Amino acid sequence: MTRKRTRKQNDESCSTQTEAKVNLFVIIDDSDEEPEDTAPLTEVEIKSKREQLDTQFGELQRTGIYLQQAETVTSHNISVLQEEQKALLHKKKYVCISARNDWSRVRIQEDYAQGIRELDQECAQEEDEETFDPDVEIRDYEEVARGLPVFCVSSKAFQGLNGWGIDCPAGFNKVEDTEIPQLVAHCIKLTEDIRIASGKQFIADMTRMLISLGLWSANDGLGIEVTDEERKAELSLLTQRLGTLQRAMDTAIEKDLNRLKVTQTTLIGQPLTQAVRSAGKHAVPTAKQ
Repeated sequence: MTRKRTRKQNDESCSTQTEAKVNLFVIIDDSDEEPEDTAPLTEVEIKSKREQLDTQFGELQRTGIYLQQAETVTSHNISVLQEEQKALLHKKKYVCISARNDWSRVRIQEDYAQGIRELDQECAQEEDEETFDPDVEIRDYEEVARGLPVFCVSSKAFQGLNGWGIDCPAGFNKVEDTEIPQLVAHCIKLTEDIRIASGKQFIADMTRMLISLGLWSANDGLGIEVTDEERKAELSLLTQRLGTLQRAMDTAIEKDLNRLKVTQTTLIGQPLTQAVRSAGKHAVPTAKQ
């Protein structure tokens, strides 16, 4: 009887230890939620649950579509803002370049006018030192400054805008912004008066020659009339004389070219060759010093 009671006590002790182990396992698993009802669902509950999931799925799909559209719009807006930022940076550099050029242009003109003022004062002082007054302005130097053309050019931008294989620096929109076309036009205009005078002189000389030839060849009844045979003879003689003149000019040109070649060889080529050799010999030691 005592042994049975002891076995029973042992069984109860084992049962208590088993429950302790089970409880310990539950605590380690962090499963502190209440166990769900494992009873099977009815057909109505399943149908209701499915409709609920279908509704949630549709809402999620609509939300996904909305988010995709929002992402597309946002990406587009980002691209637009990036282009606007790029345009603003380009405009900022253009404004900075224009301001720098304007400032440099005014300073150069002022320096030029100041140099002219100093030359005028030196000349006036040399002419009459006793009556020389440095406070008296000999001419309008502001007008002198405004009359000096100044071009702030950019060769790299000019080449880049013309597609000559160089990246155009930012801040330049068109070729005229480089001021090189304006400089070219100014250089051409510098010789305009000389070319006009030369053209007028050529036209006047040509007109006088044509008038002379017209008077010489005109048959106004005052001179001897020329027959057709005489006219042909004069034309043949003129052609012969022109051929002689052409041959003489060719000979003279050939002689002059030969003389130029000899002069170039003796006065330019040989001294230049010697200078190149001397420079190559002394360049390195001179650079080291």
